[in-house]
Amino acid sequence: MIRVQLLGPVSATIEGRSTALRGRLPAVLLSLLAVQPGRTLSADQLIERAWTGSPPPTAGSALRVHITKIRQAFAPLPTGLATTARGYRLDPAVVSTDVAELATLTAGLEAVPDPAEALARVDRALALFQGRAFAGFVDDDELRAEAGRLDELRLDLEESRAELLLALGRHGEASTELVKLVRAQPLRERRSRLLMLAQYRSGRQAEALATYGDLRNRLSEELGLDPSSEARELEVQILRQDASLTLRGPQPGPAKLTDAGRPRALRPAAASTDVLLMVVAGRLAALDEATARLVKLAAIMDDAARPAVLASAMGREESDLAALGSRAAASGLLELAGEGRAWRVPRRERRNAVLQSLSDGERAALHALAGQALLKRGTVPALVRGAWHLIESGRDALGAGRAAVRAVDACLEQGASRTADDLCLAALDVLPASSPVAVDLLTRRVRTLTLLGRTAEVEAVWRAAIEAARASGDASRFALAVLAQEWAMRSFHVVNRDLRTLLTEALARVGPGPTALRTRLVCALMMDGMLGTAQLAETERLADEIRSDAEATGDPVALASACRARHTVLRGHPDFAARAQALDAFLAAAQQTGDEWWAAISLLGRLYDLFVVGRHAEVPELLMRLDLPGGNSAATRVSWHHALTQASLARDRGDLASAIRWGERGLLRGAEAGIPDAPAASALNQFLVVFLRGSTAALLPHLHASAQQGAEHAMALAIVAIAEAQAGNRAAAGALIGRALDRLPQDSLEAKPVALACAAQAAAASGLADLAPRLDAELRPYSGQFATFGQVTATFGPVDRCLGLLSALQGDADRSVALLAAAQRQAATAALVPWEVLSAADAVGVLRSSGRLAEAEALASEHRTTAARLGLQGCLARFSAAAS
Repeated sequence: MIRVQLLGPVSATIEGRSTALRGRLPAVLLSLLAVQPGRTLSADQLIERAWTGSPPPTAGSALRVHITKIRQAFAPLPTGLATTARGYRLDPAVVSTDVAELATLTAGLEAVPDPAEALARVDRALALFQGRAFAGFVDDDELRAEAGRLDELRLDLEESRAELLLALGRHGEASTELVKLVRAQPLRERRSRLLMLAQYRSGRQAEALATYGDLRNRLSEELGLDPSSEARELEVQILRQDASLTLRGPQPGPAKLTDAGRPRALRPAAASTDVLLMVVAGRLAALDEATARLVKLAAIMDDAARPAVLASAMGREESDLAALGSRAAASGLLELAGEGRAWRVPRRERRNAVLQSLSDGERAALHALAGQALLKRGTVPALVRGAWHLIESGRDALGAGRAAVRAVDACLEQGASRTADDLCLAALDVLPASSPVAVDLLTRRVRTLTLLGRTAEVEAVWRAAIEAARASGDASRFALAVLAQEWAMRSFHVVNRDLRTLLTEALARVGPGPTALRTRLVCALMMDGMLGTAQLAETERLADEIRSDAEATGDPVALASACRARHTVLRGHPDFAARAQALDAFLAAAQQTGDEWWAAISLLGRLYDLFVVGRHAEVPELLMRLDLPGGNSAATRVSWHHALTQASLARDRGDLASAIRWGERGLLRGAEAGIPDAPAASALNQFLVVFLRGSTAALLPHLHASAQQGAEHAMALAIVAIAEAQAGNRAAAGALIGRALDRLPQDSLEAKPVALACAAQAAAASGLADLAPRLDAELRPYSGQFATFGQVTATFGPVDRCLGLLSALQGDADRSVALLAAAQRQAATAALVPWEVLSAADAVGVLRSSGRLAEAEALASEHRTTAARLGLQGCLARFSAAAS
């Protein structure tokens, strides 16, 4: 047989002997004939194409000479090149080509189920390429087109090879190859996408995000194009640490990780007796080297020493272990436990003795072997255990650190926060502080500490991550470090003073252009504005920018952040229709994220709107969807909001004992999650319960102390003013109301209705008529609504009740009575009995002061029994006054 090589220098192999064709024309002629073996080309066609349309007068004789040379090269099978009446042809029964073999290897490649088999075929296909097809002689149109097709196929095969390496879990190898491939063809997007995935799976999230940024910049600068939707989606998934990006192996074994911290196998072994050490050492010495190695590896790995892992660590086939295991078992140093699922050293004392027999170097080598073998398994427990072994080996700190990053991410995905934090600490101990991987681990430790509720430690670790990232000069790592705090879960009243500066620095480092990372930074900047360090217009501008970039990058979380911001800044706005429209957009965006946390946050927005319009009957069903299970994570934050909302609902419906219980539960949930607002929210619930029952004067010392903590807020000042007024301190109440009104424009809009309602209550209780016109003008747009704050942290009844009090303060008794009657109807419709009774008690006071005693007594009689049943002592006192 004759084989013609066209994928590089044109040559022929005849029965194992290779012959190169010298000169351009023989190579071109053979290429023309070999592109389609069996096809006949006439002499005129060969002359026209070989001499590119300009043949010399002697072309005919020259053609015959070159045909003879090809036949000589084919000796002893000259019949491979046949002459027919119509011209020349290669006999396909005698002649094959490497191009034909390439077609056979690549046919149906995508349908091969086994990635290892597919990789072997791709490697054989790539090995066929020895250079540019047809040795670069492509003046002919057909050869030029075919060479282009083959070049493209080679590039596709290179990318397919990297993809198959990723499928086999060989992320590091794939990453190394892809760096070269991207450098060679920087505008082929698929290469960059694969490199991003390889880097992410290697625990290098920051590099993966930087690779996307480089791709976007190249496409924009050189082609004026944006990355494809696939690339944009991958960037978003990497930023979110989407679980779907993680390769999970099919190997048997537990898929769920136990959150037990450092594995027992890696904890210090108890000392063995000298006699046991001597016996075990003697038995190890009596074994051959391979069997002794098996025993030592089993001791090192303990309950993770499954046959497949041990075989991989020893570089042997699993079938080889049976004989080794039998010899070790005969010595009493090994047994097959767990129905044949793992080899182990019988009895803890013998295992300890085997471990103590190891030298430091041998122990390190065994840990390294165990770690690498476990990493290949692909399951989360094996990944985590493998990272521990690599850390313990102390041989490759960088490799151990990268494995730890991957393992920490897997732990966080499965809720194993304790193990994740222990891994971070252990890996940081072996890494240089300046290592980029150390930055990655510090950034993740912010998350683990937050989830563990160890908030006192979070700030210092966060600052350390930021400084290490800044020193590294890596823009993506710096941005990720700044974003490490739980932005969506932060307190609305604990403001980090230099946060805006850090976010601005991160944005400058990342550079312009819509990327998911930049959009997340803008989201954080917007959140900072929502926390009170920026004006409403600035927050809305950022929300618009985020919406635009989220659509460009395909980032559903960024879009949800923008929609949440729009709804949040409209909380407290009297335009309920605009807020309802914003809520609909938020609910839809939250649903698109597929994230439980965002779905819950959007439901909290829905709850707020239900409270504002008095649709309390719909609240219990919605609350059932919010009582999420979970420990110290986002679910605990949601459970905190759930408890506060339950407290508000119980309080508004008159079940004050339940309101107190829910408030205490909320305090515990908030403390578990390390929420700074938790004590203040609990105190607020306590204040409102006491207010409904009667006077809050006894709470004054506690209220003053609470108001002085942190930044000054209008609502806190107005609440203290109520207590001062009920204590008879008219001047102090007036001063506090004035400060609250001055502070109001600087606070978040969502606090405005409750702050104004409380200020109106204090002004009415103190008889401060001079403040009534301003308060009335501020509150009037909210008429018909219920004063509500935050994620239903506080409620203060119908706004019309407060407007009625202000009207009475201004001497308009008729308007006051009408507004208080409207408040009673609103409260009754919503089944908010305490507020109905309180509005009635206020109306009784206005009626009595205006001389309408019979009406006052009738109204008091209607509500006296209910007030007594609910324990509303302040209302009872006013009803009793009406009777007298």
